[in-house]
Amino acid sequence: MKGNTQNRIDKFLKDIGIYAIGNLGSKLITFMLVPLYTHYITNTDEFGYYDICLTVIFLFIPFVTLQLRDGAFRFLLDCNTKRDKAQIVSFVYRTLITSISISAIIALIISFFIKVEYLWYSLLLLCVMSFYEVITQVTRGLGYTKVFVTTGIISSFCIGIFSILFVVLLNMGITGIFLANILARIVALIYIEMRIKIIANYFHFNIKNRALKRDILKYSLPLLPGVICWWLTGSSDRFFIEHYLGLSYNGIYAVALRFTSILQTLVTIFYQAWQETAIRQYESKDRNKFFSDMFNGYIYIYFRSSYYFTHLVLN
Repeated sequence: MKGNTQNRIDKFLKDIGIYAIGNLGSKLITFMLVPLYTHYITNTDEFGYYDICLTVIFLFIPFVTLQLRDGAFRFLLDCNTKRDKAQIVSFVYRTLITSISISAIIALIISFFIKVEYLWYSLLLLCVMSFYEVITQVTRGLGYTKVFVTTGIISSFCIGIFSILFVVLLNMGITGIFLANILARIVALIYIEMRIKIIANYFHFNIKNRALKRDILKYSLPLLPGVICWWLTGSSDRFFIEHYLGLSYNGIYAVALRFTSILQTLVTIFYQAWQETAIRQYESKDRNKFFSDMFNGYIYIYFRSSYYFTHLVLN
């Protein structure tokens, strides 16, 4: 039993190392973009408006994807045959195409009655981010963890390159940031397809399984309220700042917040590694003890890290 526990811990620590490379690499690039944006986009109102658009996009992503990023990953881990995987992937792609089409129709209707600045850029970013969020988790579920990590680095690197092109060289301002984020995720999705050929190997229009569809949605849809609550606690403050102080202050707040995402990155690394471990160990006999030990260790490390980070910032 001790040997089995040690193997699980070793696998978990290995996963943390892999995810740390991807997350820390992408976050480093994100941090490097902050002074670039603040230097070349002097109008904080524009950056504040972009942050509002991004906040709204993050709110809509769970509804567009129906939280299939978690459902697809969860069910793919249990698949043993290529046909089972193809059934899940086919359902995910069909659902995404349908929900994004509905989103485009709604945006078109809105455009007839209300003039929303950057509406179509926001819609494009919503679409590619929805695909990116789900397909990267499909990549994890299919067992291509290194491809998943590499994709995150490629996406962040491309955001940096395209930001230099559009914001610095072409002086396109907020439009350039939109284009950089859209094109970067398209490049990342192309990379995934070139590496593992998800569409070619797993996507089929004629494969349908109503029972599987019901099971995935039964797992994914109940996650929506939790995701919305996290959005309310972590992102809704932008609207209060914009309403009472203005877009300029929201732009300053958005820039400052980029530097506080270090702890969030550490939490994300742990979550991604733990998510796979927890699913695989759910049927183990000693799961309760194993889960409790891991949770206690996580709480200890998190609060110690929070203490040192706060102490560093204040001093």
